[in-house]
Amino acid sequence: MKFNTPKLLGRVALAAAALSLGACNDLDEHNPSNATADTVWTTPEGFVTVVNAAYSDQRNWYGLEDGVFMAEAGTDLWYNERKGTYAAQLTQYAGFTPLTGNPNRATWTAMWRAVNLCNAGINRINQAGFTNATDRARREGELRFLRAFYYWHVVETWGGVMLRTEETKTPLVTAVRSSVPEFYNLIISDLQFAAANLPVSWGAEYSRATKKAAMGFLARAYLSRAYYSGGSEAQQFFTLARNTANEVISNKATLLTDLRPNYADLWTQANNKTLGRDGGEALYVVSNSTNVGLNISDNGNRLFQVYQAPYNGRPGLESSVAYGFESNRRLMPTRTLLDLYDQQRDNRYDGSFQEVWIANRAYTWTAADVATYN
Repeated sequence: MKFNTPKLLGRVALAAAALSLGACNDLDEHNPSNATADTVWTTPEGFVTVVNAAYSDQRNWYGLEDGVFMAEAGTDLWYNERKGTYAAQLTQYAGFTPLTGNPNRATWTAMWRAVNLCNAGINRINQAGFTNATDRARREGELRFLRAFYYWHVVETWGGVMLRTEETKTPLVTAVRSSVPEFYNLIISDLQFAAANLPVSWGAEYSRATKKAAMGFLARAYLSRAYYSGGSEAQQFFTLARNTANEVISNKATLLTDLRPNYADLWTQANNKTLGRDGGEALYVVSNSTNVGLNISDNGNRLFQVYQAPYNGRPGLESSVAYGFESNRRLMPTRTLLDLYDQQRDNRYDGSFQEVWIANRAYTWTAADVATYN
């Protein structure tokens, strides 16, 4: 994610650790910059830092292996690579306890940290000194889109847990469950606000929430909500989902989105910064920055490594950046997943899976290798 403004100074809330330091019974804190949320977020220029920070934790789900294991592992689509036992709590539902299954705990923490930033911004925007009503509505639209984004992942993963719309400033020692419909009432209202107030394009700024992103996600929220209903209520949400999706499709010229002629173009590096912008296929893109300090764990998107095929050491091949490092290989497709592709009519298989590796080191075929690899 590229930002033109400084990173958020610190976190909204810091966990205090009690340190036993012998004679040091009282430690005075000193903030030399005097930069706090109460001072920085009181101007439009400062307020954008909380908006920018609210985007960050998307990369914990989309970019690391955590989101894949939370959302897709343990289904009929993937095996552990070599049918191993890595993250077996989520891939095979084996040995899952409250203290195991790290992606579950890490993702839970990231989602709530992000929700709290969104709540903080939404609650404080009236004190941010905006004089331009359009700018103010756009920033609130971003925060509401992001809150809906995070809460959709929360409710679809953990169900009816705690729903909060206020900034958490002090530790909470109790939690009260909210119903799934209550989550969706907030998600839908947030996305409706975002769709009405976000711009079609942010120009040179890439990977911000836009009108098409909010409308596309709103269609998904309506569809998801329908499955928690029955009878006429379900039909109402199904109809809203269809109508909203059709609005995105029929206004592709206005919303600057259309399908690419060739599916493989989605993964072409040259298209990286256009897919979610003017005329790109993607409704929304979670991106990383060339400034690694702005990314999670000072790394870019490492998700592709999860699906690496073992190639290193095969005839004529050695490890390379172009082909990817195999150290984080985690999952392999099942026959069920492969059979979903009809290669006679669907070019998405060829656009998604690699079957050919060109030799990247000097090599002469031997009779033994010819026999081994047919």
